[in-house]
Amino acid sequence: MIGRLVMVVLMAAVMAAAAPEPKPELDVDNPLLVTPLTESRTQELYREIRCLVCSGESLADSTSDFAKDVRAMIRQDMAAGLSDADIRGRLQARFGDQILMRPPFRLDTGALWLGPFVLLAIGLIVVWRQSRRRRCPPAS
Repeated sequence: MIGRLVMVVLMAAVMAAAAPEPKPELDVDNPLLVTPLTESRTQELYREIRCLVCSGESLADSTSDFAKDVRAMIRQDMAAGLSDADIRGRLQARFGDQILMRPPFRLDTGALWLGPFVLLAIGLIVVWRQSRRRRCPPAS
């Protein structure tokens, strides 16, 4: 019984180690997309854009159909000669600020940026006040 379990675990480990790394989708018909500079730009954009289907993953890390479609859109935009900022802008216009891994700081996204710090400050104030109450006995 234990021997079979060990054999299954070893086989799973060997299969996981032998799994090929996913290769980036290259359009070999378009020489613009095959250059190392363009490929590095593409990979950088993949890391900056969020997959809206996955929780918190970038396009570079995601295997969802949505991520594949957006990666194809990015490659098409690069083939059309758009800059990185233009590509980000088009995706932002289509999907909103949540498509960016680092959304811009604006009035409507201020809560995203400042919310954790405000909550931390409130928590520290509550802890500080509670610790002061415990140290000082109430006046009689």
